Amino acid sequence: MNYWKKSFSRTRLLGTSLLLSSLLLTAAGPVSAQDAADPAAEGAHFFFSSAARHNVVMDDAGSLWYWGNKAQVTGGETIVHDNKPERIMSLAGAKQVAASVKRNLILKEDGTVWTWSCDWVIDPMTGEGGSKFSVPQQITGLSNIVKVSAGMSMYAALDKDGRVWMWIDPPYGTGEASPVSDLSDAVDISAGIGSLVIVKKDGTVWQWKQFEGFNLNPDKKFTKVEGLEGIVKLSQGEEAGHFMAIDKHGDVWGWGNNVVNQIGPQTEPVSDRDKPVIRKPVKIQGLSHVTEVITTSFSTLALSEEGSLYFWGLNPAWASGSKETMKWDTPQPWAGLRDIIAVEAGESHYLALRKDGTLWAWGENALGQLGDATFRKSLTPVQVKLP
Repeated sequence: MNYWKKSFSRTRLLGTSLLLSSLLLTAAGPVSAQDAADPAAEGAHFFFSSAARHNVVMDDAGSLWYWGNKAQVTGGETIVHDNKPERIMSLAGAKQVAASVKRNLILKEDGTVWTWSCDWVIDPMTGEGGSKFSVPQQITGLSNIVKVSAGMSMYAALDKDGRVWMWIDPPYGTGEASPVSDLSDAVDISAGIGSLVIVKKDGTVWQWKQFEGFNLNPDKKFTKVEGLEGIVKLSQGEEAGHFMAIDKHGDVWGWGNNVVNQIGPQTEPVSDRDKPVIRKPVKIQGLSHVTEVITTSFSTLALSEEGSLYFWGLNPAWASGSKETMKWDTPQPWAGLRDIIAVEAGESHYLALRKDGTLWAWGENALGQLGDATFRKSLTPVQVKLP
């Protein structure tokens, strides 16, 4: 992802997920929010990001806030924290954060990469414990890095010379970073579920899949994704099984898992109707001048350069009693929040940053994803207040 700066900076962080409860696959539908501004936020610079069930904000001084998916076990009872934003650490020189279920990656301005996690720590003798943040540790062997991306137990880093490094957690990998030998001149990277996608300087797209069917792929040879040219940027989504690519004209192309039309109408014959896929990239109709795409397991969000947000895939209102169709196969404009400059998505909750510096959250809230301590999901965005 190209980490740009207008009046704000942002990054993507997916994070550690505690298996505390099963969640309804619910999020926001078309919404309306009161048009409010926070004068204190004017001119501020910060990164913000969403995990499967939590969120992180880091300002340009390195202060980091975290909320959602924290709990404590006391007397045999699991108690979810109030999960309002909590300042947890300071990391001088950090410029990007990315994470997956197991670990979070921090890229610093000096080109080094660090890792930290929010672990579920239980004392085997007493059965008590809970969420605990680890101390960041530098990843050896990586230098001059300009971007990191985290997938599902798979990680990648892009250095200033266009070389890509990747590593995979045990048991399928050693956890040690090594360079991709058959590719050079990379300009963007995106790690997802069992797959890493790379854009080269010439606008071509290349993909490596961790598994061939049910078998582990024995080599790291990347395959060109045919039908794509002039690509400048990739979607980001740690838990997604589909990918999107933005071309030099701002048009969007998609391929991969399409079980709920998170790419679009099914264009290829499917032998297994439970697992429809789109293998040859298709152009997404109804979108133009797109600057960013975020993918989740069952949906896709696109942000246009004028600050409008579009959504398609599993209709997030269907589990809330809505009489609308279960899924949308074409992008739907997101009403209510205007002047958006960055967006993030967890499994079933969303964050949007407005040009005025206000941060808004909506969707599922069973583990405090919205940061308002109510644990009630909301189809209307609520403003996130940092302490």
